Amino acid sequence: MPPADDPVTGLALAAIDAAAVSDHLLTPPDGRRRLAPSVIYAFARDPEFAGAADVAARLADDPAALDILRGIVRRTGAAVMPRQAAASSGTTRERRTGGATLRMTPSRTRPGHIYVSIELTDATARPPRLLIAVGGDGTCARDLLPPFTDGIAQAVYEASSDMIALLSDPGAEVLLA
Repeated sequence: MPPADDPVTGLALAAIDAAAVSDHLLTPPDGRRRLAPSVIYAFARDPEFAGAADVAARLADDPAALDILRGIVRRTGAAVMPRQAAASSGTTRERRTGGATLRMTPSRTRPGHIYVSIELTDATARPPRLLIAVGGDGTCARDLLPPFTDGIAQAVYEASSDMIALLSDPGAEVLLA
């Protein structure tokens, strides 16, 4: 048995204490384990993050995790488009922020589809790789953006998709990460 003042033993005990504190902080009173900030960071920044669907589903039940997600995107992402005051009207829907403009336009050649184009204010800025939409109820949709050309990216979605429902909802936030 090592002596009581052994530095390795001290480090091991400190690690055990840190793990216990972490478990306490990440487990709310209802016993359901919260999403770790590192998992939320991977969701917001890594296009190839394997657990994205699970995290998106869990965000609706974890307001603290949603706050962490918003904070990560505000600090590291391209743009946060906050909730809007009123619903959009007409056939083209648009959201603007200082860093980007998002437009939704129904396809004339593909019925039931909507084009989503994102134009960056600064075409030389590092383009976002992810489009994340968060509804007022915490519902979340996340998708990989296509490559930007001259500061513009365009994707097409089915009009009935979760992404279009959230992008069309004035109560939803749009995060470009």
